[in-house]
Amino acid sequence: MADSDLDTLKSSSVKFTGIVCDASGNILLSDWTNHTIHLVDINGQFIQYLMTESDGMKRPWGLRITPKGSLWICCDNGDTIKVVKYNS
Repeated sequence: MADSDLDTLKSSSVKFTGIVCDASGNILLSDWTNHTIHLVDINGQFIQYLMTESDGMKRPWGLRITPKGSLWICCDNGDTIKVVKYNS
């Protein structure tokens, strides 16, 4: 992760509560505070937001990728599980 990326994370209000790696080595992080799923590469460089609050994401805290390519996201303090197709 570049120093500037690390400084941004330190200064912003993020709360990473879940982490999982895909078959390509990318890292998915659930950000409870900002209602987002971050996708970063193996070096920690931000690629994109996979899901945001505008996609219906609300307080994600747990992630799992199944062998068949589904991404399971635990949300809302465990009250909701979202399942979406994920291709790494």
